[in-house]
Amino acid sequence: MSARISASRSALITFGILLVASVALLAAIILPLWKPLFLAAVLAAVMMPWNERLARALGGRRRAASGLTTAFVFLVVLVPLIILGVVIVGEAINAIDFVRTTLQRGGIDELVGTLPKAIEAPIRSLIAVLPADIKASPVAAGGQLAAGLASRALGAVAGLAFSLGILVVAFFAFLLRGRDLIEWLQRVSPMPETGELLGEAHRVSGFVLRSTFITSLLQGIAATIGYTIATVPNAAFFGLLTFFSSFIPTVGTSLVAIPLVGLLALSGLTWQPIFLLAWNVVVVGMIDNLLKPMFIREGMPVSGLTIFFALVGGLIVFGGIGLLVGPLAVTFFLAMIRFGQRDYLSPLAAPGSTSPTGRSGES
Repeated sequence: MSARISASRSALITFGILLVASVALLAAIILPLWKPLFLAAVLAAVMMPWNERLARALGGRRRAASGLTTAFVFLVVLVPLIILGVVIVGEAINAIDFVRTTLQRGGIDELVGTLPKAIEAPIRSLIAVLPADIKASPVAAGGQLAAGLASRALGAVAGLAFSLGILVVAFFAFLLRGRDLIEWLQRVSPMPETGELLGEAHRVSGFVLRSTFITSLLQGIAATIGYTIATVPNAAFFGLLTFFSSFIPTVGTSLVAIPLVGLLALSGLTWQPIFLLAWNVVVVGMIDNLLKPMFIREGMPVSGLTIFFALVGGLIVFGGIGLLVGPLAVTFFLAMIRFGQRDYLSPLAAPGSTSPTGRSGES
């Protein structure tokens, strides 16, 4: 009997060690890909109802419906962002190459000579008081700096392309097998509230994505109005670019507005660049900072200020994906508190009662 107990204990210990090892190995595999996988799961959860309706319209062909939905999201959402990123990186590389070539050919004096006359004189006056070694350093470091920045830019583009490829493949897989995955999680999870928790996460993620789209649309409209007032040529085109760039965290609309401010200033205009900078900070920026938390608040039982801190904290810790992780983390915390009060603490306060988990309140 004791030998059987010892063998059973050894088997349990061996199983525990192998289970921990398998979880660690799986985490090591998923960790480098967690951002595109997480975003793909959220997008698939939001698009699942439309995909189900499309599958029914196609006679139950889920694979065909998932393929069409994936193609739609890729063409409408991802392709414009890819084009915008490639254009920005290409222009940045061209600008870096121009600065490097100009510095190597004629030094900092020739670089300053390419500026408009309105700002050339003040900059030359500032350079005149600088020590000679400081004035010579940009010429010496120009080539090395340009090469390093160009290499980083190309590396960033390659990394983005890889992440988008993973996202598209995972999005299709989640659309096709998402229901099966949810049912499996509910079966293997020891917590009976797993289904409710997943439903809460689905609802909040949908609110976050819809709020992001509406906020970006309003930012694009407000930016177009500002560009028109500031006499920016093709204001509608740059407003469309602002709409797509607003989906890029941290920099967002500044990717379009700041270069336009610089071009207006280099053109010798006076009030237009000042107005456009103030408009982008006060009007366009405040739409993102104020309206987005207000829209998300409609789907979460917390204050707008809490959502604002969740968005900012998630952005700081996780980067762009933190705009989704932050509100979901708050939702997860509140759901666990609610489950604890409803299913685990309340029965203890009422002897003889039975919780939804089947636990009796009597000890």
